[in-house]
This record gives sequence, structure tokens and C-alpha cells, in this order.
Amino acid sequence: ETEYQAALFINCADGRRIAVANTTFRTRPIVKEGFCAIPTNLRILPLSTSSVELRWNPNEGNARCYIIMAGPLDIPSQNWQRYIVPHPNYKLVLQNLTPQRRYGFAIATNCTECEASTGVRTPYSPIVIFMTANNTREVAEVKQKSCEFLNFSLWPNPNKGNFEIAVEGSISGKLVLKVIDLQGKVLWQEQKVVETSYFVQQVELDELLPGMYIFEIHADGHTRRLKFIRE
Repeated sequence: ETEYQAALFINCADGRRIAVANTTFRTRPIVKEGFCAIPTNLRILPLSTSSVELRWNPNEGNARCYIIMAGPLDIPSQNWQRYIVPHPNYKLVLQNLTPQRRYGFAIATNCTECEASTGVRTPYSPIVIFMTANNTREVAEVKQKSCEFLNFSLWPNPNKGNFEIAVEGSISGKLVLKVIDLQGKVLWQEQKVVETSYFVQQVELDELLPGMYIFEIHADGHTRRLKFIRE
């Protein structure tokens, strides 16, 4: 974020120096590598035969907005619709879709602005492909299946002992969080009482020695585990 001045001169054979052009410019803000990254855990939640909800794990730090491109697979992705979702929101509803048609979506992070074509941006994620339901029964079956399980993610992975976890699902009551070593010993545990469909927590465990560990989460009778590496 520093302003500079640039000038162009011509040095002539007779010793003269002629100014041709002069301009000023400002460098962009520093964006820490990995701190403003492509969102992870992209997924879809069917809402009806003609609508779905796109979801992802939001970034922290320098993220300003998320840029989503989505459209039918029989149309080139460069022609797909672009959507802007301000950080820290993590979902977008697509409507007026055609039943039983294949679609795709990808997402990028704009680290400095809420624009699709300007600012410091990450590349787009790989395209996530999905098909809209053919009837309401299909939608109900997918919803029931998704409600039975918790969506759980941990990032960054590997990490230095400081990371963030996100839990998505019908969370009601006590949430038990644990860090366990590969021998099953509980190294850290915390309980939360929540009533939400999306829960995020920062975990700081600088004292962990380098190696592989298990993060366990228990809620509403369901248990989920993820391995992570402490560098």
C-alpha cells in the first residue's frame, strides 16, 4: 500500500534527455500466503426440484467476499452466472433450476474487494458437480440423510497447533470437543452448549508435539473424528 512514481526518458545522442511519460501507481496490500485461501468443504443441500443451497467453509483473515460461478454442465463454465457473497457468509441459494439436470459450481475468495473481476483473488476451486432432484421424494430422502450426520471440518491441516473447526448440522444441546493421540489418550477436551446449525471455534494448542492427532466431536448421539497433523 505504497505510492510510487515512474518516469520514462529518452537519452539522445547529443546528450539531451527528453521526458516522454510520467505516472504514479500504488501497490496492493500484502496478502499472507494461505491466509486468504480458496474455501474448503464445498457441498450442496437440495431444497426442492428446482433449487439447491450451496455451502462451504468460510475463510478468516483477509477474506472480503466469495465469488461463486454456477451453471449447467452443458454450458461452458466461462458463461456461468457469477454471484458475490460477502464474508463471513457461507451459503448461497440457487433457484429456478431445471429438475434432473446436471449443474456445477466453483468458488474463489476475493481477499481485498467485493468484486468478481478486480482485487486480489484466489483461483477458483475445482468444480463440484450435482444433479437436481426429479421429484420431491428424492429431495426428502437426501435431506433426511444429511440431517442424520454432522458435517465437520478442520483447517488448516497440517497446522502449528492453532486451527479452526466448523460443525454443521442440527446441533442441539451439549457439544463435546476432544483432541486425542493415536493411542487414545485425551489431550484436550472442552464442552459447549449450542443451539445452532453452524458452529465455529478456534483451537489453540501450541503445546502439542509434532505428530498426528485425532480431533473428535460428539453431539446429539453422533460422533465424528478427523485426523490432523501438528507440524
